[in-house]
Amino acid sequence: KFLKMSVKTFVKNSKLLYNNAPKCTVILGNQSADLDSVVSAISLAYYFTCKSAQQRVYIPIMNSTPLIQGTKKEFILMLDYLSLGLEDFIYVADWKKCTIEGAMLVDHNELDAGEKSLINDETFVTSVIDHHLDNRLFLNTQPRIVDTRVGSCISLIVDLIKQSAISLDSSFADMMLVPILSDTCNLTLRTHQIDLDAVAYLRQFSSLEQLEPLYARLQQAKFTFDPNENVQTLLAKDYKACDDQWAMSAVTFSLVEWANETHMDDLFKFKRDRSLRFYGCLSFFQSGANEFKRDLILLGDSDLLSEFLQLNVENLTLAENNLSKEYLIFNVENAALTRKHWQPLLAQFLKQSKHF
Repeated sequence: KFLKMSVKTFVKNSKLLYNNAPKCTVILGNQSADLDSVVSAISLAYYFTCKSAQQRVYIPIMNSTPLIQGTKKEFILMLDYLSLGLEDFIYVADWKKCTIEGAMLVDHNELDAGEKSLINDETFVTSVIDHHLDNRLFLNTQPRIVDTRVGSCISLIVDLIKQSAISLDSSFADMMLVPILSDTCNLTLRTHQIDLDAVAYLRQFSSLEQLEPLYARLQQAKFTFDPNENVQTLLAKDYKACDDQWAMSAVTFSLVEWANETHMDDLFKFKRDRSLRFYGCLSFFQSGANEFKRDLILLGDSDLLSEFLQLNVENLTLAENNLSKEYLIFNVENAALTRKHWQPLLAQFLKQSKHF
């Protein structure tokens, strides 16, 4: 019988097993490797390890690098709480095709270019659990759960754990609460009943008497912005390549206030370095005690951006029109609209564009 263990023990054991087990199934979060993606990968690996009757090995893999993860203050805060270090994880660069017999996707339901170089057979993907737009891929996987209603992907995994009556160590419950609180702004934004039920279930096992102090620490880490931090690092922290021609980053400061000639040069350099034809950067920042705002910068050739302006997209108000320099800046009227709203909308625009 599988005995419950702490997150620290499970993660460290996973690395030992990965280096020594003859075969394993990996759980892979998305390429932004944010809190939700990382916690979902660890938790799903734990769930399947608990359920496995054949003692199969399930390994969470970080879809990032230690260098990038080390710049994420929220992530480091969580690691400190769990007494884990960046060196305790397995990263996508450690991928070993000879020992991996299957992959489960969490917090995304399609492969990016990097993943396609590792996974070239659709049957290699065995499960999908996500809360982004359903691209209708890997339809024969089990389980396949894609539910855009939830604020946090981990809530869907908590639901699986709850149905299986798996006992959780307090560190697992505490860890799973972190992305839910962060993604839903302490259950005030983008929150579904599934998120609320997940929090109620986790609190039965959690060591946290109150959630507000944890949320306050997360907010401080998330929104503490160092204007001197390397811009290329800032943009790479939460970056998603949508295909080989366009991508989106997410940041936690006001782009309208931040954008100046030097910073725009940095944005264009970031775009050029990745050979992108189109690039978007979406912000989410705190404005006042309990108010959150977003803005959006789009970079592309002037014909393409002019075509986008003609759409008059709902919830976007033009803040700066600079077609001659090939960028636009918008205020986003509804702060609840995350990248999982804007990325499909932009993808559809580019697909139909006569200039892309």
